[in-house]
Amino acid sequence: SSSSSSSGTSAAPSAAVLTPPELTQEPIYGTKYAVCRIPGQWMAAWTDGAALQGLHLPAANPFVPGDLSLQPGVGAAEGVPELLVDGPSARVWQRTELRFGSPKATIVLDIQTPAAYASPESAVCVRLLVKLLGDYLNEVAYPAELAGLSYSITNHLAGFQLSCQGYSEKLPVLLGLLLDELANFTVKPERFAVVAEAAAREYANTAYQQPYQWAMYRSELLLNFKRWRVDQYQQIISGLTPEVLTAHMPRLLSRAFLEGLVAGNISPEAATGIVDSALTKLRGAWGAAALWPGEEKDLRVVKLPAGVTSLLVERGPNPKNENSAVWVTYQVGPDDLRRNALAGLLVQLAKRDAFNTLRTQQQLGYIVHMYGSADLGVQGISFIIQSDKYSAAHLALQVELFVRDTVKRMASLPEAEFAAGVAELAKAKLEKPKRLSELAGRWWGEIYAGTCVFDRQSAEVEVLRGLKPADLAAFSAEVLGVEQGLRRKAAVLIRGSSELQQQQQPQDGLAAAAGAAAAGAEQECS
Repeated sequence: SSSSSSSGTSAAPSAAVLTPPELTQEPIYGTKYAVCRIPGQWMAAWTDGAALQGLHLPAANPFVPGDLSLQPGVGAAEGVPELLVDGPSARVWQRTELRFGSPKATIVLDIQTPAAYASPESAVCVRLLVKLLGDYLNEVAYPAELAGLSYSITNHLAGFQLSCQGYSEKLPVLLGLLLDELANFTVKPERFAVVAEAAAREYANTAYQQPYQWAMYRSELLLNFKRWRVDQYQQIISGLTPEVLTAHMPRLLSRAFLEGLVAGNISPEAATGIVDSALTKLRGAWGAAALWPGEEKDLRVVKLPAGVTSLLVERGPNPKNENSAVWVTYQVGPDDLRRNALAGLLVQLAKRDAFNTLRTQQQLGYIVHMYGSADLGVQGISFIIQSDKYSAAHLALQVELFVRDTVKRMASLPEAEFAAGVAELAKAKLEKPKRLSELAGRWWGEIYAGTCVFDRQSAEVEVLRGLKPADLAAFSAEVLGVEQGLRRKAAVLIRGSSELQQQQQPQDGLAAAAGAAAAGAEQECS
């Protein structure tokens, strides 16, 4: 039998064809329904009648895969990417990765160009390019998502990035559409106005972030070797026109370098074809000649001076936000397996005490976090605290006092506690990725930072298990301690409206904040 929901006979070809049956009402929602056999007259009318105008099946989805087979002869063995293309115009890593037994893949193509971040205006132009590409591709996004594919377009300090993930058979099709849109890019004035307005709101809204987020942003300005400011972007975007972006495009892509990763159910031969196709489209549309020596991606972190505290103190950008915040970091140094392992172990053993001391006991604020930081391969040990009760200087002072207690505790750490910390950290590091996208994200992070230690987790655990308590004590004294004069510390203090209202003499308060934040340090560097 068949079921039909009806309140009468209006759906029938003729009112006399079928007498409405007695309706039943279901008890939960009160919906009335009937169960009956569909009359033959109805079936005939539906079959032989003329189709309704405009009624048709949806268009075929070009992203639905037809081949879900896995690459032959690979198996589920674990491995790491290998350098597939290494030339003057491209450097791409590839790994046919089937450990998850899924016919999926991830493709990342990072288009690096010296014109992308040459000036604040260039950075805004690239941001608008990325947003416009996303706007133009909206019609592609929906069917791709229905078919299990996704993509993203993002800008960064060296250019912009196209990434796709999903079923491997159709992934090159999706990437090809993205590259075609870039190759044929034109600025549509009506969409430019919408996108520019959205970008201007984004820039303006950074002032309304939480103070701890602003502190982290200011820390990036402090430590990144080259970084433009949001207030510069705000000044520029108000006067930017479609003509400016149109004129910038040939400069942006006349010289370019392609760095990428292809991982998953894609063979090396297919990956090479993807790279060749991308380069052909970029060269045909924009030139995309090889970079000159010295134009390569150059992302560096400032090396903090030893034995001093580099200090930045400022009012919060939102005068209505009463919270104060502090970000404090102790630089460990460039990527090194042993020092990475020591820094990770130190954070593992101290982060619970940090939360218990600074959050539970002292109740400094709801946001209290000690973590291991990494910026372009440079490791650090960092703290973030936000409070509506205490000044930024007080927060910085409490971090300093906790750090000094931590150095003392590491100097006499019991062997059993040390061993437990090593075991916990090793277990966390060796936890297997749950999906291909997570694994590819790890690998791409290594490529972008230039470290390329694709087996980092197992390599660091091997070093970690060889450490002794004395190694950790010496490392803590060097990185966190004051006595040796070797530590490299930076602090960003954001003063909220509540703190400022309580301060009768702002200039004296600023000096007091700086002094307290650097309490016990050898010197101040502001």
